[in-house]
Amino acid sequence: MMECLGCKLANEEEIIYKVYEDNYVTCFLDHAPFYTGHTLIVPKQHVVEVDELDDCVAKAIMDASKLISKAIKLLYKPDGITICPALTGSKIPYLKIQ
Repeated sequence: MMECLGCKLANEEEIIYKVYEDNYVTCFLDHAPFYTGHTLIVPKQHVVEVDELDDCVAKAIMDASKLISKAIKLLYKPDGITICPALTGSKIPYLKIQ
């Protein structure tokens, strides 16, 4: 069985450029960003679909989203911020918010 890359990234078993972490999520810069500041927010709990999230993990994702959004606005002054789960058909079957 193949190891889950999402879990490895969230738990820093792979090289990441971490910008934030708490007990439930790890946030890091995308290795191939769509734009400057492109950050992934991944739960440490193995999850594929959003409805599988524990409530505390869902809250941690939203809290991290707010924090990362504020930092991106301060650093890069974008026209706006888009927060969305990764598109269906992702090569990594793991919930990630970007």
